[in-house]
Amino acid sequence: MKAVSVISVWRRALCVSVAMMVCTTVAVAAPVKTICGDYTYVVPDNVSREEAKRIAAERARLEALAAEFGTTVSQDNTTYVSSRNGKGDVVFQSLGGSEVRGEWLGDTEEPTYRFAVDERTGETSVYARVCGKAREISRSEVPLQVRVLRNGTQPNHESEAFRAGDDLYVSFLSPAGGYVAVFLMDEDGQVVCMLPYQSQTAAAYAVVADREYVFFSKAQASQAERPTVDEYVMTCAGEQETDYLYLVFSTQPFSKPAMPSGVIGFEDFHAWRVRLLKRDEHAQVLQKTIIIRK
Repeated sequence: MKAVSVISVWRRALCVSVAMMVCTTVAVAAPVKTICGDYTYVVPDNVSREEAKRIAAERARLEALAAEFGTTVSQDNTTYVSSRNGKGDVVFQSLGGSEVRGEWLGDTEEPTYRFAVDERTGETSVYARVCGKAREISRSEVPLQVRVLRNGTQPNHESEAFRAGDDLYVSFLSPAGGYVAVFLMDEDGQVVCMLPYQSQTAAAYAVVADREYVFFSKAQASQAERPTVDEYVMTCAGEQETDYLYLVFSTQPFSKPAMPSGVIGFEDFHAWRVRLLKRDEHAQVLQKTIIIRK
């Protein structure tokens, strides 16, 4: 079983919080627009400044998309495990809100941030402003079921909170056949490709409709595929780190970015992602946040 560590992948070149929608038929490409948005996020005591900036920027992008393209009603439920004073607490969070009718293709400039403290309440807030390229989602869509799983392969093992030494799996189910690639980015902005598996030569992993896959599990793979399956154990260099998992899906074949050393920087990965979304209207990128603690 392999440790999920971008640096170790690079050195040895042999290891390496939602519903996702994918297009099936499109007639004409939606025009790409440059839009901007802002958001002020009140920072809870247990959220770091860097995490607060990330949340504020993500919500600013959603605000910009909603203002430009409109929204549809949605509901998102999240269950995660928190640890306080050595005790584990299972927390259920239900988020009602809106799903935007547009997709963010990429920033055109670095987001800007401004922190402030309310003298009356003592609350800290962060203001974020973002500008980027976006387009309207004007295609027919089918839902994908994607879960990040911790220490087990059943749906009840879904979690975004990991400890060093935990096993990582990803379950995937699509009502349409297509192609999948999975990437992991660490806090240093280094990106590795986790799927297709390292010994596979395909540019993307082919999936069939209505079959549930559990990636990174030899036990859940077919007998013929088991020798090629990479399994992963989460690692954490400090007390806590935040990694990002990107799952790319398209009903059409696509090629992952060139990674001659087994790892690329986020800027190169981001440029590849933007090109893919612009050229392939059947493509969609799902981002999952993974928090790892000692």
